[in-house]
Amino acid sequence: NESNSFSMRSIFMLVFVLRLLILLTLPSVKARPSDYVPPDDCLWSDCNVTEFMPLIENYFVDCCQLEVPLNYAKVNGTKIVISMTRLTPLNATHATRNTLFFLTGGPGSSGWTAMQYIPILFPYDYGLTIILPDHRGVGLSTPLACDDHG
Repeated sequence: NESNSFSMRSIFMLVFVLRLLILLTLPSVKARPSDYVPPDDCLWSDCNVTEFMPLIENYFVDCCQLEVPLNYAKVNGTKIVISMTRLTPLNATHATRNTLFFLTGGPGSSGWTAMQYIPILFPYDYGLTIILPDHRGVGLSTPLACDDHG
C-alpha cells in the first residue's frame, strides 16, 4: 500500500508540473469586451429571400445581417454573416417594448424553421417583437463546413 501511495503522489506531482509548464509556455491572449461587439449596427430591411417565405399572420417580417469573426480568437481574420429575422406585431395597439429572442435547437436549426410556429406560440396580441437568429452556418447566415482537420 505504501508503494501505491508513493505512486499516486508521483503521478499527482507529474501532472501538476506538466500543467504548470503548459500554463507558463502558452501565449496569453487577452480579449477586450469590445473585440466581441460587431462594429456595425444591425440594419433591418427586406429579407431578400427568393424561395418560400412563410405567411406569418399579423406580423411584419424583416431581416438584418451582422458581420462577425469566424474565430473570435482571431477577430481580425475571416468574417462571416449572422442573419436574424424580426417579427413585429402589425397592430400598433398591441405593440409593447418587449423583445423576445427565440433560439431554435441545434445544431443545424435555423430561425426560419420556427417561423411558422411563432403565431401559435406568441399570438400577435401579446405585443412581443420576436427575433429569430440563424445560428452560424445555417439559414440565411454564411454557410460553414468543417476543414480537413475536423
